[in-house]
Amino acid sequence: MCKVLLFDKDEVIRMLYRETLEEEGFSVVDTGKHEIFCQMIEEESPDIVVMGADQNQWHSLHLLQTIRWRYSDLPVILCTTHCHVRQDSKALAADYILVKGSDTGELLKSRIQMIQNTMAPMMELGHPATNGLSKHRDQESRWYGSYRNYPCHA
Repeated sequence: MCKVLLFDKDEVIRMLYRETLEEEGFSVVDTGKHEIFCQMIEEESPDIVVMGADQNQWHSLHLLQTIRWRYSDLPVILCTTHCHVRQDSKALAADYILVKGSDTGELLKSRIQMIQNTMAPMMELGHPATNGLSKHRDQESRWYGSYRNYPCHA
Protein backbone atom coordinates (compact mmCIF):
# COMPACT_ATOMS: atom_id res chain seq x y z
CA MET A 1 0.00 0.00 0.00
CA CYS A 2 1.34 3.41 -0.95
CA LYS A 3 1.80 5.83 1.95
CA VAL A 4 1.18 9.52 1.23
CA LEU A 5 2.26 12.37 3.48
CA LEU A 6 0.06 15.45 3.06
CA PHE A 7 1.34 18.85 4.08
CA ASP A 8 -0.97 21.85 3.81
CA LYS A 9 -1.78 24.63 6.26
CA ASP A 10 -5.46 24.42 5.29
CA GLU A 11 -7.14 21.68 7.34
CA VAL A 12 -10.11 21.50 4.97
CA ILE A 13 -7.82 20.83 2.00
CA ARG A 14 -6.01 18.12 3.97
CA MET A 15 -9.32 16.48 4.88
CA LEU A 16 -10.49 16.59 1.25
CA TYR A 17 -7.24 15.08 -0.07
CA ARG A 18 -7.18 12.49 2.71
CA GLU A 19 -10.72 11.36 1.98
CA THR A 20 -10.10 11.22 -1.77
CA LEU A 21 -6.88 9.23 -1.43
CA GLU A 22 -8.12 6.86 1.27
CA GLU A 23 -11.10 5.98 -0.95
CA GLU A 24 -8.54 4.80 -3.51
CA GLY A 25 -6.79 2.65 -0.92
CA PHE A 26 -3.81 4.87 -0.12
CA SER A 27 -2.49 5.12 3.43
CA VAL A 28 -2.47 8.82 4.39
CA VAL A 29 -0.79 10.82 7.16
CA ASP A 30 -0.96 14.60 7.30
CA THR A 31 0.21 17.73 9.03
CA GLY A 32 -0.23 21.46 8.71
CA LYS A 33 2.84 22.29 10.76
CA HIS A 34 6.08 22.90 8.92
CA GLU A 35 7.97 22.50 12.21
CA ILE A 36 7.30 18.75 12.31
CA PHE A 37 7.07 18.05 8.58
CA CYS A 38 10.64 16.75 8.14
CA GLN A 39 10.33 14.77 11.35
CA MET A 40 7.21 13.12 9.91
CA ILE A 41 9.11 12.19 6.78
CA GLU A 42 11.70 10.46 8.97
CA GLU A 43 9.14 8.70 11.17
CA GLU A 44 6.50 7.79 8.58
CA SER A 45 8.77 6.99 5.58
CA PRO A 46 6.13 8.02 3.03
CA ASP A 47 6.27 6.86 -0.57
CA ILE A 48 5.00 10.20 -1.86
CA VAL A 49 4.67 13.73 -0.45
CA VAL A 50 1.84 16.07 -1.41
CA MET A 51 2.42 19.61 -0.23
CA GLY A 52 0.64 22.92 -0.56
CA ALA A 53 2.41 26.14 -1.53
CA ASP A 54 -0.17 28.81 -0.84
CA GLN A 55 0.01 30.48 2.53
CA ASN A 56 3.73 31.17 2.50
CA GLN A 57 4.99 30.40 -0.97
CA TRP A 58 8.61 31.30 -0.24
CA HIS A 59 8.71 29.03 2.81
CA SER A 60 7.01 26.17 0.95
CA LEU A 61 9.42 26.30 -1.98
CA HIS A 62 12.44 26.32 0.32
CA LEU A 63 10.93 23.37 2.18
CA LEU A 64 10.53 21.61 -1.18
CA GLN A 65 14.22 22.16 -1.92
CA THR A 66 15.17 20.85 1.51
CA ILE A 67 13.17 17.69 0.79
CA ARG A 68 14.99 17.30 -2.52
CA TRP A 69 18.34 17.75 -0.83
CA ARG A 70 17.68 15.30 1.98
CA TYR A 71 15.45 12.78 0.16
CA SER A 72 16.32 12.99 -3.51
CA ASP A 73 14.27 9.92 -4.50
CA LEU A 74 11.10 10.92 -2.65
CA PRO A 75 8.41 11.97 -5.17
CA VAL A 76 6.80 15.33 -4.38
CA ILE A 77 3.56 16.77 -5.76
CA LEU A 78 3.20 20.52 -5.21
CA CYS A 79 -0.38 21.87 -5.05
CA THR A 80 -1.05 25.60 -5.28
CA THR A 81 -3.74 28.12 -6.12
CA HIS A 82 -1.16 30.47 -7.63
CA CYS A 83 -0.45 29.80 -11.30
CA HIS A 84 2.77 31.84 -11.19
CA VAL A 85 4.37 29.27 -8.87
CA ARG A 86 4.93 27.14 -11.98
CA GLN A 87 7.39 29.75 -13.27
CA ASP A 88 9.45 29.81 -10.07
CA SER A 89 12.68 27.88 -10.61
CA LYS A 90 12.48 26.44 -7.08
CA ALA A 91 9.16 24.79 -7.95
CA LEU A 92 10.89 22.74 -10.64
CA ALA A 93 12.12 20.45 -7.86
CA ALA A 94 8.59 19.00 -7.64
CA ASP A 95 7.68 15.96 -9.70
CA TYR A 96 4.31 17.52 -10.48
CA ILE A 97 2.74 20.92 -9.88
CA LEU A 98 -1.04 20.99 -9.64
CA VAL A 99 -3.12 24.14 -9.61
CA LYS A 100 -5.88 23.64 -7.05
CA GLY A 101 -9.39 23.58 -8.42
CA SER A 102 -12.59 21.58 -8.34
CA ASP A 103 -10.91 18.52 -9.88
CA THR A 104 -7.70 18.58 -7.83
CA GLY A 105 -8.58 15.38 -5.97
CA GLU A 106 -8.92 13.45 -9.22
CA LEU A 107 -5.74 15.00 -10.64
CA LEU A 108 -3.91 14.13 -7.44
CA LYS A 109 -5.01 10.49 -7.63
CA SER A 110 -3.94 10.22 -11.26
CA ARG A 111 -0.51 11.79 -10.58
CA ILE A 112 0.11 9.47 -7.62
CA GLN A 113 -0.81 6.51 -9.79
CA MET A 114 1.60 7.77 -12.48
CA ILE A 115 4.37 7.96 -9.87
CA GLN A 116 3.54 4.45 -8.66
CA ASN A 117 3.67 3.13 -12.23
CA THR A 118 7.08 4.73 -12.68
CA MET A 119 8.32 3.23 -9.41
CA ALA A 120 7.04 -0.30 -10.13
CA PRO A 121 10.04 -1.31 -12.31
CA MET A 122 12.42 0.07 -9.67
CA MET A 123 10.72 -2.04 -6.99
CA GLU A 124 11.48 -5.18 -8.97
CA LEU A 125 15.14 -4.18 -9.23
CA GLY A 126 15.46 -3.32 -5.54
CA HIS A 127 16.00 0.38 -6.22
CA PRO A 128 16.89 2.41 -3.08
CA ALA A 129 13.77 4.57 -3.51
CA THR A 130 11.62 1.57 -2.67
CA ASN A 131 13.54 0.61 0.46
CA GLY A 132 13.05 3.86 2.32
CA LEU A 133 14.40 7.29 1.62
CA SER A 134 17.67 8.08 -0.04
CA LYS A 135 19.52 10.35 2.36
CA HIS A 136 22.33 12.67 1.38
CA ARG A 137 22.81 14.61 4.59
CA ASP A 138 26.57 14.81 4.39
CA GLN A 139 26.66 16.19 0.87
CA GLU A 140 25.94 19.64 -0.45
CA SER A 141 23.54 19.55 -3.36
CA ARG A 142 25.19 21.06 -6.41
CA TRP A 143 21.86 22.11 -7.90
CA TYR A 144 19.87 23.30 -4.88
CA GLY A 145 22.67 24.65 -2.72
CA SER A 146 23.11 24.37 1.00
CA TYR A 147 20.16 24.54 3.37
CA ARG A 148 22.02 23.85 6.60
CA ASN A 149 20.38 26.84 8.26
CA TYR A 150 16.87 25.86 7.25
CA PRO A 151 14.71 24.87 10.28
CA CYS A 152 14.00 21.35 9.00
CA HIS A 153 17.62 20.48 8.46
CA ALA A 154 19.09 18.47 11.31
